[in-house]
Amino acid sequence: MEAGSAPGLPTSRLTDSQLFNGPVSTQSPYDQAREYINDFTDSQPGANITLERYENFERHFSIQIDSIEWGRLYEDLDLENADEISHIKASYNSSTSTLAIKAMSSPLHELIVGTFAVPFYVLESSLPIGSDGIFTATNLKVRDFEGIYQGSQKVPDAIVEFLNPAGVSEGTLVVEVGFSETYSDLMQDVRMWLEGKPNVNVAVIVKVNETPEYRCSIKNLDDQRLDSGEVPDFQIEGDYGPVTHDGSIWVGSVSETYIEAWGRDPETGLISRIRDRIDLHTSANPPNLEFQLSDFVHVTPEDDRRITIGWERYMQKIKPMVMRQAVWRYQGLLCRLRKERAEHRLRKEGSLQSIQKKRA
Repeated sequence: MEAGSAPGLPTSRLTDSQLFNGPVSTQSPYDQAREYINDFTDSQPGANITLERYENFERHFSIQIDSIEWGRLYEDLDLENADEISHIKASYNSSTSTLAIKAMSSPLHELIVGTFAVPFYVLESSLPIGSDGIFTATNLKVRDFEGIYQGSQKVPDAIVEFLNPAGVSEGTLVVEVGFSETYSDLMQDVRMWLEGKPNVNVAVIVKVNETPEYRCSIKNLDDQRLDSGEVPDFQIEGDYGPVTHDGSIWVGSVSETYIEAWGRDPETGLISRIRDRIDLHTSANPPNLEFQLSDFVHVTPEDDRRITIGWERYMQKIKPMVMRQAVWRYQGLLCRLRKERAEHRLRKEGSLQSIQKKRA
């Protein structure tokens, strides 16, 4: 691997403004996190979620919470199974006492994850029978961190493990994709993977910037539109957006998508960037991200393979996925509006029945 410099690595503890992306609250960290998760999973009967709150579910939620309260939250809300029920991904960094929650995976997010996962599925199918295996996953809880990260939990956007014949991971590549997450958030993930997991060789971060940042475009709809579920005639400008309808922006311009690969310097062992940054929007032909199989697992020269992550799939699908992102947001908000309308009617009927009982 090529060695590089590691400018701007974050310190071991983030600032308060980085730890919680949201308004200042007088609630305890436990209560804030519990409310956020309960709102999203709709586990509390009669929950009334405004559209502004619904909009926040697409954003990265992070807050500082001690390990005891994190353990209590994990048990109280059964977060062990939350990803299977509601697709919530909860990660905890014990070195910074930081809980991070991803509640939604958007079409654009899944496009990027697939761009990285597909080459490894192809590689696995091309390996000789009886050779070491490759395990690729996109929703795997990882817990066996070491050192100051002991007790941490992380759910990477993608993970590729290179297994020896005993089924033990010899090398690992992880991918972290950030939309609302800051670059500092992603670099904290890099530090956690490379300092807390000796068998992780490479941590890749993908940062996507949407300009302007999405804001809820529906404040109220008539019953006819709610009942029909008809999708508006969205219009897209260029290949990367924005996507608009009736003067509202449903997806901002995907103004920047860049990739960085981080590893350890072979001489010092320190975290360093091992490939030049790749910006998918500033070059007509952005360079591929390439590795060798031997970067991750011991193989003979004749069994070594080049691993190429190209961007053709991303570039071909980015425009329809930007449009799909607008439809996805619209349909999600319609579902929420329908639910709010139904709950409002139930509350109104309940109040009316209560009044009638008192009069009787």
